[in-house]
Amino acid sequence: MVTQSNTARTVALDFYEAIAKTLEVLYWRWQDEKEYENIEDYRLPLEAAAKARGVTITKMTKRPFGLLFTTPQGSYKADVTRKGVSYKRIA
Repeated sequence: MVTQSNTARTVALDFYEAIAKTLEVLYWRWQDEKEYENIEDYRLPLEAAAKARGVTITKMTKRPFGLLFTTPQGSYKADVTRKGVSYKRIA
């Protein structure tokens, strides 16, 4: 049986797994272009994956590079540092 908390984890984890590689590529681009580009422009390549899973990207973040997103069950952050890509529940 799938519980609500497992469903929330599954939606968030599925979204994270779908965007992790793209987010890492965007991070390296941001390192080169941050003086010239708007951080919110980096949302566009992630929107299709979010929409397909019922996820809302609420904000792109510069430090650390990443995003805040919500599922119907909670709020999460995904970010990239030189050490790698990660995500965690924040509310």
